[in-house]
Formats: sequence, C-alpha cells, structure tokens
Amino acid sequence: MNQKRQFTPEFKKEAVALVTEQNYT
Repeated sequence: MNQKRQFTPEFKKEAVALVTEQNYT
C-alpha cells in the first residue's frame, strides 16, 4: 500500500523533470 503512494502524479512529475534535465544536459 505504500508503493501506491509513491506512484502519485506528483512523484511522476518530479521523475519526468529529472529525466528531462538529464536528456537536456
């Protein structure tokens, strides 16, 4: 049940930002 909380839309947005920053490095 704790894993579902980590997959929230907010967490996903942060992950995408991290990937985007690495891709645009």
